[in-house]
Amino acid sequence: MMVCQTCGATAAAGSYCGECGGTLADSGGDELVGSQVGPYKLAKVLGEGGMGRVYLGVHPSIGSRVAVKVLSASCAEKPDLVDRFFAEAKAVNLIRHESIVNVLDLSKLPDGRPFIVMEYLDGAPLSSILLRGPLPLGSALRLATEVLGALSAAHAKGIVHRDLKPDNIFVSPQGRAKVLDFGIAKLLPEIAGSATPTQTGALLGTPHYMSPEQALAKRIDHRADIYAMGLILFECVTGQGAFNGESLYELLHRQVHEPPPYPKSLRPDLPDAYQDIILAALVKEPERRLPNAEEFIRRLGEISKSLTGDAWAPIGTRVDAASQQMAVMATPSGSGSRPGARPGEPLQPMQQALSHAPTMGATGAPTRDRVPPVKRKSSRMPIILAVLVALGAAGATAAVLAMGGGDDETTASAAGSADSEDEDSGDETDKGDSSDDSSDEVDKVAAAGDSDDGKSKSSANDGAKLKAEAEDSKSGSKAKAEADKAKAKAKAKAEAEAAAKAEADEAKAEAEAAKAKG
Repeated sequence: MMVCQTCGATAAAGSYCGECGGTLADSGGDELVGSQVGPYKLAKVLGEGGMGRVYLGVHPSIGSRVAVKVLSASCAEKPDLVDRFFAEAKAVNLIRHESIVNVLDLSKLPDGRPFIVMEYLDGAPLSSILLRGPLPLGSALRLATEVLGALSAAHAKGIVHRDLKPDNIFVSPQGRAKVLDFGIAKLLPEIAGSATPTQTGALLGTPHYMSPEQALAKRIDHRADIYAMGLILFECVTGQGAFNGESLYELLHRQVHEPPPYPKSLRPDLPDAYQDIILAALVKEPERRLPNAEEFIRRLGEISKSLTGDAWAPIGTRVDAASQQMAVMATPSGSGSRPGARPGEPLQPMQQALSHAPTMGATGAPTRDRVPPVKRKSSRMPIILAVLVALGAAGATAAVLAMGGGDDETTASAAGSADSEDEDSGDETDKGDSSDDSSDEVDKVAAAGDSDDGKSKSSANDGAKLKAEAEDSKSGSKAKAEADKAKAKAKAKAEAEAAAKAEADEAKAEAEAAKAKG
């Protein structure tokens, strides 16, 4: 069966649609292409992954376009995945912000498969735009302000995105930002339903944009999104990522321990105040970081007053057709083009549009450009990633295989444990199997680990190294405390002895004086 790529009309044969003149293409054996879902005809597949597909939907009467996200039959049999699928839609609908992609409908097909109808976006992911180099300072500021506005609205509803990155920021031809993919957002219990949110001990997020507390698998809050926004703004104004590494261990170690380079060293025309706000967002300790999106926006507003002329040049969104077709999901966790890749390199296909619990991708894309960080004073927060060891071979491999093999991008997930959260205390704890929450790359990465002992050993070595560092740090801290205590005790003893000796000398002197007088 032939299907029109423009309107979704079907034909037995031919090259062009008899209704609109659009190009006909074979359905490829997909029974949904050319079918009716609600009021929309599904014209073609926009993206796909292990959890399902995203289709272009066209209204036959008025021609409006939407993106229809359909869960696969196998995933639709898992209640927890279905709940999580709908939880994302509910979260987006609850926030209702102009800079967040709109959810228009959610329902089920006659065969029981769930689907979500979302707005169709023209433009390109920010990651594609950054391939051409840094953005004009004013345009980057305006884009960041729009994203922060979306984050502010989400945070006000108790929702933390936790996977903010250039792939998940879509830019329209007019330069307006849309935040995508709340698939691994930290949700309120009433939104999540029976879906199990993420827990302490699982690495969820993308390593290049992961806050130190995420890298340490600690409990996070809205300030993790602030840190990610700081990294994105750093990349927007410099054209380079702040942190990189040859392995997951090295990358996360830098995220936790090392300060970023001064942005001004890479962009000399960057005003000092602009640099200061980026660095304020990248403070390692959450309590010392910019406190919220509102304060971030306020300080950006102050900077904007000093920017003139070319700083406000529009952001172009002309990219290749593959990027333009991926209208709503851009590059979900674990796939797609590499943010910060060298200008001129081809984009990776954007296919995994249904990824909800991201994993390490293995795209083999080249390492991002990066300069060595400027050495400045930083906290020596112990990096505790023992989960990578505790998960065992399968979980650890799924979490770090690609990075250990030289691929330092995409998203990390502790695939061997489930996402859960204590609803009363807010503390996140491990309660079960995460196979239901795994994205379409989990099985692929785990299988690659099973067939590649060298990479598995590399992953295990990284995990063991992290654990050893944590233990050494803990032992060192304990030994130092004991040494300091002993030193203080010795000092007190010495002072007491000195005081006693002084008193004795004084008494002796008085006795000798009295004797001489007598």
